[in-house]
Amino acid sequence: MSMLTPGIEEYDGEKNLQDQREFDMLVQDIESELERRTAGLLKKMQQIKADPLEIGGEALFPFTKPMSDEHWEKLWKNMDIKVRYQVKLRPITNTQ
Repeated sequence: MSMLTPGIEEYDGEKNLQDQREFDMLVQDIESELERRTAGLLKKMQQIKADPLEIGGEALFPFTKPMSDEHWEKLWKNMDIKVRYQVKLRPITNTQ
């Protein structure tokens, strides 16, 4: 699996991205926001009993025998999901 390392082309915030600590804080802020939004979206999908990402198929097969849709829906509805992002960015290189 290849990993993309996009750079920041434009930034309209208050952090000094030339300072490594502030740049790292921005990356952490981005990770936290992505994690929060993704977890919220997954929680909403659980509440409406939707699995459009087919997490059931990805999480369970080929390690277990197939289960009924009804059984999966019960599991999915109550599943505790943890979301983690690892964002890698390059700092701004052209500051003109």
